[in-house]
Amino acid sequence: MDLISLEELLQSTKINKAFLDNLLSLHLVSKPLSENQHEVLFSATEVEQINHILSLQSLGYSLQDISKILKITNLKINKTPAKNRYFTVGEVANQLKLTKRTLDFWIEKGLIKPSSTSASGYRLFSEDAVRFVSFVSDLQILGFTLEQIKVITESFDENFKPIGTNTAQSIADIQAKIKDNEKAIRKLKGVLKIMQKNNRSPKGKEDKNSENKDDLLR
Repeated sequence: MDLISLEELLQSTKINKAFLDNLLSLHLVSKPLSENQHEVLFSATEVEQINHILSLQSLGYSLQDISKILKITNLKINKTPAKNRYFTVGEVANQLKLTKRTLDFWIEKGLIKPSSTSASGYRLFSEDAVRFVSFVSDLQILGFTLEQIKVITESFDENFKPIGTNTAQSIADIQAKIKDNEKAIRKLKGVLKIMQKNNRSPKGKEDKNSENKDDLLR
């Protein structure tokens, strides 16, 4: 999806910010796909939508009338799904509790790829891409090396659709790693029960009482 900045949108349509805000309040154009401290981004197709509205306005229709016309005739040509939100690297890092440096490193190594880049050079991730980044983080937590993760991520796109010849093996590797981790978790749970039992034993209580007496004598 092509993205344009707020300034580019205003320049292309020759409207001002106040008029755009009015269009947004009447839901005649879609909300920004990305809205961060550095840049507000819209879908490039909003230019066509606004020009369509301006052409109707030139015929004498008010914005309220245009809103009714488009609603009744379903002629709103750019109804952007809410899912098509875009996030900067910093925003993705905050969402997933990762560092920006980590994401920059993963991008450099080819583990993840931005969905798009704004005119100002900001790397942007769609919600599907953010979910894919979370998937990479989960693989690392499971114990996969970066090299192993790269093989897996090269087998699927951001929607987890197969794009390589190694998809079956990647799925099998993930299943095996999950099984290994589940086995380790079961063992840890067993040890934890023993630790908790010992902590509640009479000896444990005696030791605790002894410590309390020592504290009183000090």
